[in-house]
Amino acid sequence: SNLITGNAGPGVEIEGGFENFLSPVLLDHPVLVGNSIIGNSEQGIYIWGSLVDAPLEVAAPTTLGNIISSNAGFGIEQTLSTPTLAYNNVFGNLTGETDGDLDISDISEDPLFVNIGSGDFTLTAQSPCIDMVGSEVFWSGTEDRTGAERLIDGDGDGVALGDAGAFEFQQTCPDADGDGYLVPECADEGDGDCDDNDDSVHPGAEEVWYDGIDQNCDGNDT
Repeated sequence: SNLITGNAGPGVEIEGGFENFLSPVLLDHPVLVGNSIIGNSEQGIYIWGSLVDAPLEVAAPTTLGNIISSNAGFGIEQTLSTPTLAYNNVFGNLTGETDGDLDISDISEDPLFVNIGSGDFTLTAQSPCIDMVGSEVFWSGTEDRTGAERLIDGDGDGVALGDAGAFEFQQTCPDADGDGYLVPECADEGDGDCDDNDDSVHPGAEEVWYDGIDQNCDGNDT
């Protein structure tokens, strides 16, 4: 949950990574989880080694759940390296997102920060980074960059997953019944859930006439 921004070189640089690639023991293996790496003057993450000087020490870090955005070089440069990547959002980097391959779980979409111009890299409610990190990812701590709880159900689907980046989205308008509709004070007029404890009641539901329940929240039982 680090915020790494505004550096005069790469945001993160990793050289080497294996004490001995042929050994069953994996030593000095970096793991990057849940960081926001934004607006650095070279690569977001620069991963490299030397097949000439150290043929068994080419970097291959594990990189999970990071936002790597708006850097002046590649988002992830993988020179002579095959890192393990998953659940990263690599977007809007000047040279390109990567010179290697991204994982099928990685995305390249606008993170939709609150205000990137003022350095507010927290997520808006529409961010694709919310709840995008798979449940198998191990988080070393329970708090995000601000000290807020790390794993919460940010998209209201009933499953608490981690958000990509250093900041966990704090849902102020929960969808308690997981039907995709927010309570009226958080929704556009006419789109509010009139019973957020019943997933069969919401503006898109089919009305059952005269059963004493307003299923489609239009104020009538018909």
